[in-house]
This record gives sequence, structure tokens and C-alpha cells, in this order.
Amino acid sequence: MSAPWPAPLAASPVDATVEVPGSKSITARALYLAAVADSPSVIRGALDARDTRLFAAALEVMGARVDDEGAGVLRVTPMELPPRGGRVECGLAGTVMRFLPPLAALSPEETLFDGDEQAYARPLGPLLDALVRMGATVTYHGERGHLPFTIRGPIRTPLGAQAWVDSSSSSQFLSALLLVSPLVGDPLFVSAPGAVPSMPHVEMTLASLAGAGIDLEVVDEGRADLSTWHVFPSRPRGGDITVEPDLSNAGPFLAAAMVTGGRVRIPAWPGATTQAGDAWRALLGHMGATITLDEEGLTL
Repeated sequence: MSAPWPAPLAASPVDATVEVPGSKSITARALYLAAVADSPSVIRGALDARDTRLFAAALEVMGARVDDEGAGVLRVTPMELPPRGGRVECGLAGTVMRFLPPLAALSPEETLFDGDEQAYARPLGPLLDALVRMGATVTYHGERGHLPFTIRGPIRTPLGAQAWVDSSSSSQFLSALLLVSPLVGDPLFVSAPGAVPSMPHVEMTLASLAGAGIDLEVVDEGRADLSTWHVFPSRPRGGDITVEPDLSNAGPFLAAAMVTGGRVRIPAWPGATTQAGDAWRALLGHMGATITLDEEGLTL
């Protein structure tokens, strides 16, 4: 039996400034777009985590170069398109096993995706089926719709074509198609029939694409059960990218101010964001907190 954990006790109201690490979700999208951009990029505030390292290593397999300069700074030299084939290690990273197969499917070379044994349980079938409809070949080395698998392209779409993916089990399937769609070569309609969970993460993907200069528009077909976007071909624009702090992870520190009647400051809190964690402002405000947001960040 493990020893009890001595929970910390605040003897007085807390008064602290907490620098929250960068958003993992935004870091992955920034890395992806930088790796396929038209020029080199510098990413600042990137999260240093296993998922990030696996994502960067996978992009290097495909031909990009990612130099870690420390302190959350990544310098990215983009790959040539189509990507190189090879072996991609996914670990347990959902962004690697879901965002990168469509990118690999641009290439006529084979790419093997594998990961930790626990990752074999994570569903991938709807995304891979969508890529097969676009011309990819997928060979499973275990259970269908799961890691490990080998994918080979190239995916193609006729002019004005529509690609669709069932994203009811993961919004990452939709984000994966949206991320690759500017690179397919022709304007593409990307659709998700039915309900899509975690739509803020899809909005994050759309904002990342737009921020990199990709031209896209929402298609209103008057149907509540179908979401569609029209994405136009272009390589993303390279340059400087700043990753927002992970607002969800700020929650425990803001809660410490709440329960002790103290004050906590979170630097670099964005004035506008697609992160769902921004809801802390309204939620804790309704619970009685006084919250200010200025150029320095958020203070509760």
C-alpha cells in the first residue's frame, strides 16, 4: 500500500504568478503547418511533452527538420511535398496517429504507423476509410481500423470534390482532413455528417489554417446534421508562431485563489481564443471571483 499523499495546506491567501505551459493542441497544429509551409518558421511557447517530441520526430521522418532551441522555441524547416515514406512512432499521441496519416497519404511511398500497445485500442477506422475513398491504400497489421497499419497514396480528388469523414467518435478525424485539404491540389469540400464532439478543437484547427494564410469558407447547406467547409489549395505561410498557454491547465491554480481568498495571475492569457479553457473566466466569475484581463494576462 502506498503512503498517503500530504495535500498542501495554505496558511494564508495565495498570491502568485503562474506561467502555464503552452497548449498541446495548438503546438501540434503549429508544428504541422510549419512543417508543410512555404518557408521556415519559428514556434515560440511550444509545449515540451512526449506527444510534442513524437509529433516532431514523425514530421522529420517525412522530411521536415525541427530544431529544439530550448525554452519552448522550435525552429522548423519545411519538408518537400509529397512527404517521404518511413516508419512513424505514435506512442499514445492521438495527434500523431490521426493528424499525420492524411499527410503521409499524399505520397506514393509507404508509411508505417505504429505505437504503444495501449494505443492499439484507439479508433482510427473512420479517418482511414475516408482516405481510402480518396485513393489511399491501407494495410492493417492487426485489427482493422486500428494501429499498426501501413498507408500509401497518393490521395487525389477531382475538381469540386467532396471529402467526408464520420467524426462522431473524435473531432481529430475532421481536423486531420481539414489540415491536409489545402495540400491535395484542388479546392476541396470537407464535410462531417452528424454530431461532432469537441467542436472548439475544430474551430482551433480552422483558426490555425486561417492564421497561416489558408483560404477557406463555411458552406451553409441549411442542414443541422452536416458541417461543410470549402478549402482552397495553398501551402501555409511560414513565419513566427506564438503558442497560447494551455488555459485548461490554469484551472487548479485559479482554484487555489478561489478557495484561499487570494490572487493568482496567469501571464499571456489571450484576449480572444478558441480554447475551451477560456470558460474559466465566466465560470469562476459566476462563483464570485473578480477577474481582470489586460495586456499582462489574467488576474483572479
